Amino acid sequence: MGQFTDEEKAVLERAASGEGIVSTFIAERFYEGSVADEVEAEACVKSVFDRIGGDETTELVLESVRPNENGMTVVTFVQRVGGAIVCGAVVKLVLDKDDQPVGLVSSVMPKAAIRPLDQWACDSKQAEQIVSDKLQAEGESGAVVEGATKQAVIPVPNEQSSYFYAWLVFTQGADASTYMVHYVDLEGSYRYAIPVSGPDDPDARAGQSAKNKFDFDVYESSEITVSHEREDGTTHEITVPVLKDAATGKVYLADAKRRILCADQSSYLYQDQLAPTEVQDGANEIDADTYCAFIQVWDFYDSVGWTGPDGDSTPTLLLMNYVDFEGKPVDNASYLSKHDGFQIFTFTRAENFGECLDVVAHEFTHCVTGKNKVFNIHEFDPGAINEGMSDIMGNLIEMKLEGDEGAWTIAEGLGADKVYRDLSNPHEFARPAFAFDTYYAPRPATPTKMNDTGGVHINATLLTLVSYRLYQAGMGLREQSYFWLNVALVTTPKGDYPMFAEILPWVMQQLGYDQYVDALNAAIDECKFTATEDPGVIPEGYGAALLDLASIEDAVNKGMVCIAYFRAPEADARKRVNTWPAAGTTIARANMPAGDYYVAVSLGNDDGTLRRYLVLGEDGWVEQGDAATKDIGKAIPVEEGKTVEVSNEGFGPIAAEQIQMIEQALAQMNEGQGS
Repeated sequence: MGQFTDEEKAVLERAASGEGIVSTFIAERFYEGSVADEVEAEACVKSVFDRIGGDETTELVLESVRPNENGMTVVTFVQRVGGAIVCGAVVKLVLDKDDQPVGLVSSVMPKAAIRPLDQWACDSKQAEQIVSDKLQAEGESGAVVEGATKQAVIPVPNEQSSYFYAWLVFTQGADASTYMVHYVDLEGSYRYAIPVSGPDDPDARAGQSAKNKFDFDVYESSEITVSHEREDGTTHEITVPVLKDAATGKVYLADAKRRILCADQSSYLYQDQLAPTEVQDGANEIDADTYCAFIQVWDFYDSVGWTGPDGDSTPTLLLMNYVDFEGKPVDNASYLSKHDGFQIFTFTRAENFGECLDVVAHEFTHCVTGKNKVFNIHEFDPGAINEGMSDIMGNLIEMKLEGDEGAWTIAEGLGADKVYRDLSNPHEFARPAFAFDTYYAPRPATPTKMNDTGGVHINATLLTLVSYRLYQAGMGLREQSYFWLNVALVTTPKGDYPMFAEILPWVMQQLGYDQYVDALNAAIDECKFTATEDPGVIPEGYGAALLDLASIEDAVNKGMVCIAYFRAPEADARKRVNTWPAAGTTIARANMPAGDYYVAVSLGNDDGTLRRYLVLGEDGWVEQGDAATKDIGKAIPVEEGKTVEVSNEGFGPIAAEQIQMIEQALAQMNEGQGS
């Protein structure tokens, strides 16, 4: 077996990270003739390789073919290098109703040459020997099934958008009906194994079992009605599907028709146990409300031809009672990923997001857009666009189903004091209305959860304001929904705001919505999609604050820092101004309306699970602990047209101490996982 050269390792590292990908948009007929099949589609794409960054080494693999209601079809390819899928490298060929190419959207990694597999890779016999040796060393039974070994590109377990090229080696147990598939990568490393029904089981190529540990078809379908008082004081009764086990009498919050199962979040994520939600003694009203809202969103998407969260009718797992690994409630809702044959979502009981159809639809849409993009690169502009799409579709679906066309806010169902974002007026919740506007999130050196992975939730309002402007121009809810779903269909993982400035009007025209093109272009100009440089101007009525974090430069570069300014005296967390130093500097700058503000700095590891908080108090910087920011903070004045430099005296030593505590805790966690 050969070895990777340093150059090949560099190519594969680029492939794994998506570094160096070139994005292109072609909005014209560029190929003579129609495209009738996969071979012609690939030839069509190769005809413009010189324009999109491809070359003779570029290998494309068909991913999907998806038509829309107008007869337009999107043919999606992914790029492969030496057997490895290139993260974020996607080519989307758009055909009209006559199968004529009318456009192409691509993200391709150029100059990705590597030797043929047979010159360096572990071969099938070596892979089989590796499996046999492992079984023998661990005293496990099983014999390699001769002639069944094959290659496949396998997703890395529990990681989104990560893949490896592997040998699939099948073994048969002493019981002739039991099989395992073992994954050996092409460098000869044994990865893992799963049980399968045999060498032809499609689960083997998927890299995980589609048998989702819950057989919907063995239970009796029924319904239960749950009554509860909502946030507005009204009493509601909702009826939801349940499944009954005739043998045990147990009743589960589950739906056989839509293949939706509710289960306990902590058991599944932290104990690797599927514990379906039992409701024979009555359902938790928050769980029932969330489940009911999810069904409504599921049905909406099904009505427009998208069945299930991923459009492929994959079963859904709703993990209820969202808590952290210590069992503390997490006030959030999330789309996680596909695992164990489920598309998985998790919802808190700290708030009843079931009363917020927009929030539930937001999370559902994350799966929709992720499936369409193929790879979910959730950082910087691509991540902000993804969040914006979820806010837009969440809002449109809520208005469509509930008949309230004035609700351009997120989570207003929880009450006015719980609203998170205003799509029509981003400044209301400290979000930008255009690129480099007040509140616009700078691009950090390293995107992490501490800096909102480069401002994905903050800068999303550039896109959502466009949706509101289309609404003002008279574009109906059904038209908008259809428009944005088709935008998702042609979006690539690396699509940014400058590219969207071109794609959005093009999609509008392809759908025949010419009457809204002028309003759309005006909104794109208003939101400054193509801006690339901060003008550095303080807007009228605003002031600026600077904080130099040179004393913790390493932590800044690692993305461990977020600065928050809370308006005094209320300190409303929903309206705080978040910022951090842009790449290449340690100085964090923020514009904000003139007034008094408390200043807090949060420090944490890359996924934000370990956080420490510092607040500027009367006697300098102090660790926050359990005290509220407004109780220990010193309000600093921000004057109109002026820049105030926030004192960093004494900040370095206390920040370094907190960072050391984070790193020690992280090391202990890693040791615990390693054991």
